[in-house]
Amino acid sequence: MARQFVFKTTAEEVTVGLDLKGKSAVVTGGNSGIGLETCRVLSKAGVEVYLCARNKEMGEGAVKAIRDEFPEAKLYLHTLNLADLVQVQQSADALLKLCPHIDMVICNAGIMALPDLQRTPQGFEMQSGVNWLGHMHFVNCLLPRMKEQKTPSRIVLVSSLAHMMSGFDINDLNWEKRKYSQWGSYGQSKMANILHGVQLAKMLEGTQVRVFSLHPGNIKTNLARNLSSWMMGTFFILGPWLPKPLKTKNIPQGAATQVYAATAPELESFKKGEYLDDCKVATPKLPPNHEELAAKLWAAGEEFIQKALTSAATATEAK
Repeated sequence: MARQFVFKTTAEEVTVGLDLKGKSAVVTGGNSGIGLETCRVLSKAGVEVYLCARNKEMGEGAVKAIRDEFPEAKLYLHTLNLADLVQVQQSADALLKLCPHIDMVICNAGIMALPDLQRTPQGFEMQSGVNWLGHMHFVNCLLPRMKEQKTPSRIVLVSSLAHMMSGFDINDLNWEKRKYSQWGSYGQSKMANILHGVQLAKMLEGTQVRVFSLHPGNIKTNLARNLSSWMMGTFFILGPWLPKPLKTKNIPQGAATQVYAATAPELESFKKGEYLDDCKVATPKLPPNHEELAAKLWAAGEEFIQKALTSAATATEAK
């Protein structure tokens, strides 16, 4: 009988009946919120987990909390700063030396609704730089290993229902021409996650690597730390009375869809970068020309990354 999941399904419930022992997972933003719950649930299921965190101290606390609950957990802390493409490269290179086999990469880390325009060390708008571009480079660094394994593996890109708010502008990805909008920027970065998944899946046709993007739900975590108090109150207090897409989930429920995307055997036949919501394949609100946009976004991302790494290498040589 086909497995059935609902809005309130938890990440642990998703893994019931699955044999995940011997699998390995890389989880970004694993030190808090749904990332921490994802690492906890996968560790409980016997997965070897590489918990990626920007803040080493917070990462160590997360690892300790999981090991206190599951002393036999195969859990390792790995530092990753997605805002800095040079550090992303270094982190990925180090990870590949530690992790000989990668079954799941869950791109969970993110920032939301920065009130003011901020830029990464390489000059990219911060929300797109972290949520999309940093993850794009990190995944690209790990992909050769995943493809050469010739075994089924998954790349999971955590997007958001906020992709509908984007007003996506392929010609102004770094907010150099428009007046900055904290929600417009966040929405654009989440649209970029979906388009990234679509194009990456197309490029991986013929391999055993599957790609999914998803909306985890509206969850009260520290992702919302940049929201004003009145905005948080409106968003979360009214949640239970809002239509289903805007109701709030707790953290175990919020982690369910990304764990499902990473582990569900019934998703193996999906090969087009599908979008998930509530542990089901869903339909995102994409522009009519989204496949063309996805290709252009990929090209722009490659150009951004190459220029950033070349510039950094040149600066290093000049010292």
